[in-house]
Amino acid sequence: STYVGTTAVNCGTLGLTGDVARLMSPVVTVATNAALWFGPAAEIRDYIPANAALSLDASGGLFGRVILDCDAVAGSLALGGAPQPGGTYGSTASAAAYQDDNYFGGTGMLIVPVGIVKENNADNLNLGTSWVGGVVPSNTELAIWSNNVLAANTVSPGANLSWFGVRILSPGGKVAINSGNTLTNGLGGVDMSVAGQDFAADCDIVLGAGQTWNVTNGRVFSAGGIVSGDGELRKAGLGTVYLKGSSTYGGGTRLMAGTATASNDNAFGFGPI
Repeated sequence: STYVGTTAVNCGTLGLTGDVARLMSPVVTVATNAALWFGPAAEIRDYIPANAALSLDASGGLFGRVILDCDAVAGSLALGGAPQPGGTYGSTASAAAYQDDNYFGGTGMLIVPVGIVKENNADNLNLGTSWVGGVVPSNTELAIWSNNVLAANTVSPGANLSWFGVRILSPGGKVAINSGNTLTNGLGGVDMSVAGQDFAADCDIVLGAGQTWNVTNGRVFSAGGIVSGDGELRKAGLGTVYLKGSSTYGGGTRLMAGTATASNDNAFGFGPI
């Protein structure tokens, strides 16, 4: 589905299964005595957006539930109205760190990624000094540019990097990552759904999983290097993505909203469009 309004599961069960099934809603709520089912999959799935706010209601001993027959992702999670920290969530039959059979069923985990915020400096991205708290983002964490960055921020990778995803919020100017190394980007994709500035990545990008690049209206994400990997690349949001490298990714390109511009014949890789 490509609609971007709120999804509310008020009764019964809403099931999402298959390779292309997903919602693009930024807010998903599950009422008491209702359920959201994520069907079986061989890999972690973004049945809802990696930046989506998922809320499971609770009242009078009844609970909204997520049935997880695969590992899946959500941007944030609230249980009974209470926001939860980043981590893994599931039933007692899962391997999740937080287990609760009232809210969760199945053997899969719901992954709520931890965000690591960029420091207000231009230190190489592989250095702890480049990030609030001194922790470099990993393949389970989002790299976030927020209003903590007070001006335009042009930075170098410093080494090959592996992140869960990138989120651009409201830095003081355009964010740019220089070429010279490779960024392996995971299921979190590129989240510019509420971005206040543009983003350019001139480094090569490996799609570590099928992912969504969500760029809001009026904003631009420019991928200047080679995009490789096996995952599908999905473009969402009314903004613009520029693919400038001679890309080799093979999972195909799905334009769900907005504009995707190719700078050469191979910019969209080798899969279907």
